[in-house]
This record gives sequence, C-alpha cells and structure tokens, in this order.
Amino acid sequence: MKSSSSSIGSWILAVISAVSLPAFAGTRITFEDQAVVAHVTPGANTAWYSVIHDWRGYRLKMIRRAAMLVDHDGDGIVRMGLDEARERRSLFVVVDLTSGDYAVAASAGIKFHRKALPPGAFHSRSSSQTAKVNQENEEFLVFLLVRPGVGAWVSTVDDGSPLDGDRSIDGNIAALLEAMSPMGQSPGPPENFLRNDVVIAIAPETLHLFDGRFVN
Repeated sequence: MKSSSSSIGSWILAVISAVSLPAFAGTRITFEDQAVVAHVTPGANTAWYSVIHDWRGYRLKMIRRAAMLVDHDGDGIVRMGLDEARERRSLFVVVDLTSGDYAVAASAGIKFHRKALPPGAFHSRSSSQTAKVNQENEEFLVFLLVRPGVGAWVSTVDDGSPLDGDRSIDGNIAALLEAMSPMGQSPGPPENFLRNDVVIAIAPETLHLFDGRFVN
C-alpha cells in the first residue's frame, strides 16, 4: 500500500501537469512587430488566408496568400513571419481545423467590413445542380471552404467567369465547390456541404468579408 505522503505527492504532480498544459480558449489573432500569431488548439492544423493592401502612391497593389500551417510543438500558437513592412498591413483569416473555430483580424490601419453569409447563400448538391455558395452584389471574391478534421479549399471567382456558377455577368457570384483548389495536403474538393463546414468570402479590393457555417 502506498503511503499517504506518496499519494499526496502524486496528486500535486498531477495538478501541476494539468495546470501547465496550454488551454484553448477559442481561435484568435494577435500581432507582433514582425509576425502575426494565431492562438489555436494545441497541435492543430490551420488554414490561413491573407490580403495585403500595398499602396504605391495612388496605386493599390493587392497581394493574396493562402497557406496551411501546423502547430508542431503543441503550444497552441502558430506564427507567420512578416518580413516586409507592407505585409504588416493585411487582413488575416485563420481557421483551426481541429476545433472548427476561426478568427478574422486586420493589422493597424486596415479597415474591413464583415457580414454574415445568410443561410440562403448555401446551395446543396441536387440532381439538377452542383453545390455552390452564392453572394450577391459582388463582382470579385475569394472563397475559402474549410471542413474541420479534413481540409481546406480556395477559389477566386470573377463575375461571369468560367468559375462563376451562374455563368453570367449580373453582379452576383456563385462559387462551385467542385471547382475549388485544395490547400496544402487537403484531398480533392467536396461535392457537397457537410454540417459545420466553414465558408469565408473576401472581396480583395474593398475588403468586404462574408463568413458563415453550414448548419443544415
């Protein structure tokens, strides 16, 4: 039989170990001088998308980046280095593939407009149509689809282009799921929505952002 002092010592060690583990309090983004930091589930794989607005006098240059980053050391922090000053003027989206949580944030001096995707934006696959995401009153959008535990896919859609699901120049855009491109080691694009799929659409020029989750 173990002594009472041994039992107490084991209990104290267990409490210390539990306290030292990184706690996950929801995905969030913070900024450092030369990096952007995502606070995520320890060990999580994460999908990132950023839009950089680089003003050269009166001319605006837009730089878009998509990346998959992993919290290899399990500390609940994923850091993306920003080497150039222009990269610090960005809009960032980070989705935690473990929890399904996501965060949106912009560095100082960058303004964006955020609005929820309405439930009617999600059109599931049927015998007569492919699955797609609709967004009205936009002519150029980047769509990010993330399925927790599976992968992430991205698509850039111009109004009336071959990737536009309605194939007409009408001021509205429909992103086809099956036409999206996998990010990182993600599998091929899904043919339909599943519950808890995350969809984020960004207008790179205006920084209008629309986001939502498929809940049907």
